[in-house]
Parts: sequence; structure tokens; C-alpha cells
Amino acid sequence: MHRLYLILFCISYCVSISCQINEDFSSQDLSIWSGNISNFVVNEDNQLQLNDTEDGNSIIYTNSTFSDSIHWSLDVAMAFTPSASNRLSILLAADNSDISIANGYMIEIGENGSDDAIHLIELINGAPAMIASGTLGQVSEAFELTIDITYDADGIWRLRTSEMNSVLNEEEFAVSYFASIDFATLTTFGLYCDYTSTRSDKFFFDNIIVEELQADLTSPVINAVEIINDQQLQLILDEAVDDIVSSVVSNYTITPQTEIDRIDIDPSVPNVINLYTASSLPSGSIFTLSVSGISDISGNSIASQSFDLRLLESPDAGDLLINEILFDPYSGGEDFLEIINASDKFINLKELIIRNTDNQDENIITETIELLPNEILAISSDINNIIDTYNPPDTARLYMHDIPVFNNTSGNATLLSRQMGGLERIIDSYDYDDTQHLSILSDVEGVSLERLSLISETNNADNWTSSSEANLFATPGYSNSARINPGSTSDEMISLEHKVFSPNSDGRKDNMILNYKLDKSGYIANVSVYDDQGRIQTYMAENLLLPTQGFLRWNGMDVDNRPAPIGMYIIYYELYHSDGDVIEGKKVCVLAQNLN
Repeated sequence: MHRLYLILFCISYCVSISCQINEDFSSQDLSIWSGNISNFVVNEDNQLQLNDTEDGNSIIYTNSTFSDSIHWSLDVAMAFTPSASNRLSILLAADNSDISIANGYMIEIGENGSDDAIHLIELINGAPAMIASGTLGQVSEAFELTIDITYDADGIWRLRTSEMNSVLNEEEFAVSYFASIDFATLTTFGLYCDYTSTRSDKFFFDNIIVEELQADLTSPVINAVEIINDQQLQLILDEAVDDIVSSVVSNYTITPQTEIDRIDIDPSVPNVINLYTASSLPSGSIFTLSVSGISDISGNSIASQSFDLRLLESPDAGDLLINEILFDPYSGGEDFLEIINASDKFINLKELIIRNTDNQDENIITETIELLPNEILAISSDINNIIDTYNPPDTARLYMHDIPVFNNTSGNATLLSRQMGGLERIIDSYDYDDTQHLSILSDVEGVSLERLSLISETNNADNWTSSSEANLFATPGYSNSARINPGSTSDEMISLEHKVFSPNSDGRKDNMILNYKLDKSGYIANVSVYDDQGRIQTYMAENLLLPTQGFLRWNGMDVDNRPAPIGMYIIYYELYHSDGDVIEGKKVCVLAQNLN
């Protein structure tokens, strides 16, 4: 059975102390190389490439010194099926560049049949003797591999391979064979290509390293800690760990106290530690993971470390609310939709669906985006246009992503999540209408609608108003100009947010807000506005069923949708409950500035 290891230039049992060759060809300079140099080029990808035009063989080599404990690594690509006529010999260490007379060690790739393997060869005066072979059939077709060979002072040869750019490599063999040739007498590292004319430009090489080794004394490093779900954490290290020592539960603690049920280290991914908890991780607050005592397979332990983490959750219904929408942008501009986290959770917006249910147009957020409690995020396909138009502060949170096209007069914006089995859950939905804008505005192009309260229902028309002129008619990514907190400053069942209001779209007390905090749900409300002469001006509510907490709004317009004059007004309210309870009374407010 093959074992997988983390690819490191510092192998699990050894690290380099000096480097004889370190060549990535980025300099495009082949001056240290000898041989058939004219048959090789450094291509546009900074790879060494065979570049002949006819059949033959070519070698490129360089001088080096070798110790009796050494590591070789290189990237090799053969863009064809290797064979006895198209094969590669890697001179790891030799006393001559001529393989036919050389003494030393080499890797050989290419043979007839379908069992092509990577072979380790000893050369005695050019005569080859097999030391070990890798997996049969591994290189029977075109391949791109990182080949990693080590020889240590105990006479152990190891071959490991991986797909290029992979994190892990696979051990092909580990054999005991003391070198019969003194490495101190060897002087050459080289690449020998044997090919037909159709394969004369299909050998590629890169990232060649030859280095001396010594015992590994370096502690592993925790590169990342990830929350997989509410009962699983994952630690990712820079090298394979000792699965026995690193599986001891007492090496890990979570604060606030959360019991760790078990530790799992998959042998196929030996640099990853999975922690499973007996109960859900803390939600809506930062928790701390402390780690100590874990080690690599050479016994190097890490120092005690702590990581502050937070659990990201998918939103449930009501966790996210639509907070602002621009559906009729200026000419050449783009819509935006703003959402707010109304919960006490740390929300992950990944997989959130934004849909216009009028035309079924939708877009899905595909990357992880954190939204903390009370945080706001404005989403638009052209954030630069939004910034140029509305000049939001630097603290505004803006995210560029496609959103559905919203109708210019009325329509819908809906937030959804997709559950297991494909079922959809509505998080929030808003049926907007341009009649919800302030009547003072003769033109609402480029003006957003802002939510007044997080407590009141999204589709309560009184819960929306135009953004203020003082904020250039929109507040993307930051607090709404018209935000209110119903009843937050009074213990009365019925109270005024402000006794004086001035509906002039300056963003300050543009509406008269009548807050209510009731002892139970089920009240039916009738609320009227009279001038100081007792004449009816408008109706704020007519037989309206109220929840236990919320508000009613008067925008300063009379029953004929004309601006009411400056003056004092009486708000008369009657609330009836089916159990016979009645709440009635009046409040006095002042309209301090005419709409004109």
C-alpha cells in the first residue's frame, strides 16, 4: 500500500543545509549547463524544454558536488506515451556525462508495454543494475509529475511522486541499498533524452533541486484553522503529523468550554487534523481554540498556540432583512440591494439567492462573505458607479456581484436559501412600489427606498421612505438616513418618536412616527390626524390589525395628498381588542416646516 506525505523540500525526516543546484529557469540563463545546449530552450512558461527537429538523443548536464545524504527534486513532463524509443534518463549523480561509461545513479523512464514504471538504476562503468522500481504503469501514458528522491546516511533510498502543484506526494518505494560508489567521486547531474522526430520537443523540466540533508529539527506550523460545521474544526499544517501524539484530546481546548469528542487524522492527508465536538460550537460570539503538544513524525512539537474563531451560519428566515433598494437608478447607473444582519449570529452569505419573483431572475452568491450582527452590505453589479454617484463613507460595506434587474416602478426583491433536497426557504421578501417615496419628490430617479425599522414587517408600506437629499438620496452599505427604533426611548404603550417633524427630505425627522408597545397582539387600530381646529387631515390607520410592537407614520400629507400647512396637529388613536380591552388617547405634534 502506498502512503501519502506532504510535499516539502524539507522531507519529514530531513531538512536541507545546503543546496548544490536550485534551478527554476526564470533567469532564462543556461550558462551553467553543458551538453547539447542548442537542442534545449527555456520556453515562455520558464520551463526547460527539448527543442530538436529530428530524431536522436540529447543531454544537458551541470557539475555539482554530492554528499552521502542527499535530496533530489524536479518537475518532469513528457507530453507523449513513453517507450523504449522515447525515454528519459535522469543522471542523479555520475562521474561522467556519457551514460555508456559512467559510474553513478540515475532514474529511468520509458519502456515498451503498459507497465512503465520509474526505475532507480546503479551504473558501473556504464552497465545498469536495477535497485528499485515504482508503481507499474504509472508512466505508461503522458504525465506531469514532481519526482522526489532521497538517499540518507543509513542507505535508504526513497522515491516519492506527485501531480505537479499537488500538496501531497505518494511514496513509490523505500529500499535499503548502500551505495557502492563513493558520492564524493561523482560530479555530474544531467537529463538525457532519447526520442523520435515526433517527440523531439515534448520533454519539459522545471524546479530542479539537489541539496544535502540532515535530521529534521523544525517544528510543524499550523497554517490554517477552519470551521467545517458547527461540530467540526480542521487544522491544516505545513507537514505530516504524528497521528498518535496529535490525536490526544487533551492537546486541544475550546473556550468557552466545549467538549472535544474525538480527533481524526486521515492517513491519506497526514497534515490535516479534524476535531469533532460533543456539542455545537458557540454561536454569535468569538471562541478560542488552544493547541499544544502535537508534533511531526520526527517528534518536533509545536509551541502552545491559540486561535480566535467564530462560527459562520447559514441564515434562517428573518436573520437577514432587506434594508434598502435602488430600483430606478440614474441613466447609466445600476440598481443596488442592501441587506442587514438582524440576528445575533455570524452569517455566511455563501449560497444566498437573490431573486426578483416578478420575472424569476436570480443570482447566487458563490463565495464566503461574513456578515456580523447589525452589519450592513450593499450589493450591486457596478460598485464603482455606486461610489461615484452616492459617495458613501470609507466604512461602507459594498460588494460587487450581479443582482436581478428590478423594475423601475414596482416589483419584488426576495432573499432565499436552498435547503437539503433542493427545497427553498424565504429569508425575506419585499414588494416595493415607487408610491412609497416621499410625495415631496417630483422625480424619484436615482432615489433609494430605505427601511425605517427592523421590527416592523418588511411589506408594511409605512416602513419605507425615500433616502434623504443630505445623503445624495441613497446610503449604500451604511446606516439608513431614516432609521428609527420604535419605542426605544419610552415605556408608554403609545408614544411619539419626535413631537416636532419637518418633512423636507433632509433626513432629519422627516416623518411623524407614532410608536406602540402593546401588552398583547390582536388589537385593531383606528388612528386619525386633526388640525388645531378639529378638522380631519388624514387617517394613519383604519381597522388595522397590529402586532405587539411597531409604529405608524404620517408623512405630512393630507387626505388629498396635498402638503399640510405648518401648525399643531392632534393624533387621536383608538385600539380595540376582541377580549374587550380598549386603548385610546391623543398625542400632539407640530409640523414645523411646510413641504414647499
